[in-house]
Amino acid sequence: MAKKNAEYDESLFNSRLSFQPLLNTLKKNINEGKPGAQKLYGELIEKIEAIPELLQPFSDLSLAKPYGEIIEMLLATLFPPSISEKESLYAVSIPFKFNAIYSSRLFQHMFLRPDSNEIAIPDSKIGHSMNNQKLQFAYRLIFKKFFGYQSEESSLVVYPYTDPVTNVTRYLEINLDTRFVDVRLVGDLPPVPENAICKKTNRLMALEELRQKLPLDKFIFEGLVIIKINDVTEQEIVSQMKNALLGLHSFTDASVYEKLQSSMQSLLGMSDIKVGVTPFFQMNNHYIYSAMDTCNSIIFKHADAVKEINKTSQCFKDLLKDYNQPVVYEELDKKNIIENEEPAVLVGVVQKDQTETQVQEYLDELAFLAETAGAVTVKRFTQKLQHPDSKTFVGKGKLEEIKNYVQGKNIRIVIFDDELKIFDILWRHGRKRDGCIGKVHSFFGKQNSTIGNSYFHLTGSCDL
Repeated sequence: MAKKNAEYDESLFNSRLSFQPLLNTLKKNINEGKPGAQKLYGELIEKIEAIPELLQPFSDLSLAKPYGEIIEMLLATLFPPSISEKESLYAVSIPFKFNAIYSSRLFQHMFLRPDSNEIAIPDSKIGHSMNNQKLQFAYRLIFKKFFGYQSEESSLVVYPYTDPVTNVTRYLEINLDTRFVDVRLVGDLPPVPENAICKKTNRLMALEELRQKLPLDKFIFEGLVIIKINDVTEQEIVSQMKNALLGLHSFTDASVYEKLQSSMQSLLGMSDIKVGVTPFFQMNNHYIYSAMDTCNSIIFKHADAVKEINKTSQCFKDLLKDYNQPVVYEELDKKNIIENEEPAVLVGVVQKDQTETQVQEYLDELAFLAETAGAVTVKRFTQKLQHPDSKTFVGKGKLEEIKNYVQGKNIRIVIFDDELKIFDILWRHGRKRDGCIGKVHSFFGKQNSTIGNSYFHLTGSCDL
């Protein structure tokens, strides 16, 4: 890592590797009588304490190499076996140094420099920020040890990380755990001004002032720091997209779409995906569209979609109405739509003065109206009769066929292509079964007077 600014020079920290704080914690667990602690750690502690060199702080890591195996056994106690080293990001480092003494394979692959234990920190704004974070955390430990300052033992910070293979930005939450770091004083403790800690916010004074009043060379940091990294890309991206859309003043703002496209690329892990945004504006219970607002819509850039903009938009509203998370369709076809809409059955009668083609055209119109209301036709039944049966509309055999299909497919909507006396059919053919009353409701709320057809929404166990 290049050191362009002395203020953030790693050499500012007098840090040494020490296993003593971790050993003290393990022995404390044993003394507290925690079940299994003696069996888990007792023998290991004895082996380490039999090696005097391991009980002393290390300024030179090469001196610890002869004891690599037992050190690895000790550090492995920090991570449960359920954590996969191939899939998880974790490491152990010297306090406030970018030098890992133990790490998972994935951490090594992503963050260590080749053939080295040095953690690769970008020489950029991110690296500058991480160094700044180290300074703040070091002073928190100092104030906690010598001035009773109440501070968390860990720090959570989110940083962007660009994958060198996919070129996609991910967001990683870095957790620095300093429970096993001890601070020692060199010489006398310098006096600290009363305003070093704000009584209202419990915040420390600015770093520049702290470094003048309390130089870091007055302290030695001994122990080890646990580094855990979690991928929080989804949470971070969703938050960014919400903020971008909330701050959007015009859907013609190209910069917003660039941000949204970058966000979607990160969310999906795909750098070559293109993103379009289709707004659904509602005024007085009606959706309105304009070329200005839909200029970045992939959906409405197609000529066919523009011709049937209302039908197309209704289709997408129906697809997404039951989801509060992003829904991904590789291809939008009839199967996708059926899975997200209410299935319906159409019933028609070919009378003596009609042809099969005419009746199918009537049913096409019914299917279209059903689709606009959120239903999709999955089956049609037709029967040739001189005229519809006054009681059952179709013959008894066809009625039985429809009933078996509806019950077998668990379909709740049946639409008849004729004017029917709804309540006559309800009470003649809907009766109690297993404590459940079959009900027939008008699917559109009332009969459509224009085309004179009846729509029935069937719920419960209903005999047709």
